[in-house]
Amino acid sequence: MFPYPGMTDQYRADSFPQLLLSYVRREPREELYIFDAGCGTGTAVVPVAENCPSAQIVALDISVAALEQARRLAEERGVANVRFVEGDINRLDRTLRPDGGFDLIYASGVVRHLADPVKGLKQLAGLMADDGLMVLFLYSAWGRQPALRVAQAMNIMEPDKSDYAKRLPLVRSLLESLVESPVNEAPMGYRADLPDNEVV
Repeated sequence: MFPYPGMTDQYRADSFPQLLLSYVRREPREELYIFDAGCGTGTAVVPVAENCPSAQIVALDISVAALEQARRLAEERGVANVRFVEGDINRLDRTLRPDGGFDLIYASGVVRHLADPVKGLKQLAGLMADDGLMVLFLYSAWGRQPALRVAQAMNIMEPDKSDYAKRLPLVRSLLESLVESPVNEAPMGYRADLPDNEVV
């Protein structure tokens, strides 16, 4: 099994809590309460914490190994406003909920993996403030098309999916050949210098 995904920062539009919350009709608050459901290695939540140092953040994940990496990343970056918690979205501890609920809840690429996504969403909604906001990242067939096309090309070039030694140089060569243009662009920021576990 390949190592857990790398530690590359994931700066996205949702890395800026105050901007997201500006779209909701509510009074601005000095201190925000943020919950990251499925924080993984912390590559998304640590930048959020840096962008919003006054926020109180709870970052939950079911993987102890991922949480260890997330804690190390936060320590390396001097981030002290995140509390990392091991847990399951379908069995959330209600004591995690601050008075008034979380202002912002993130669930990036997690809900679709739950045995019962509706139950998971209800659990998350129970932690949210009445005027809070939930940000979901969901996979879709259309949104994943660029990555799927690269995977299909890879499978044509090397059908044996278990032969990583053959697949790695081929996929790196394929990614190097893609240029940034609307017709022939590497998917989702993929580059030839990505860590091995990201390209196979």
